[in-house]
Amino acid sequence: MMPLGRGRELVLNSTGIYIRSLSMDDFLPFMRTQSMRISEETVTRLGVNADRLLCESVRGLLEAAKHGSVRASEILERCRNLVNSLLASCGGDLRS
Repeated sequence: MMPLGRGRELVLNSTGIYIRSLSMDDFLPFMRTQSMRISEETVTRLGVNADRLLCESVRGLLEAAKHGSVRASEILERCRNLVNSLLASCGGDLRS
């Protein structure tokens, strides 16, 4: 997840790349989250570096595994070589 400003975030997950924003509804007294799926081309137009987005996503996966996510741990185990390669290019490494 990367902040884009004005209550918006860029989110990369297993189903795609999304812009998530918080919005106020005149009829409801609380904020709600809206998401819109976007393309890689749109990410570039927003001025977001795709490599940085990928690095942040891998770090998020590591953080989720560290906090007990079984699914994140399974992905890290299955994709250990790929994750290590990505982290090496991002300036980090995955501990065995």
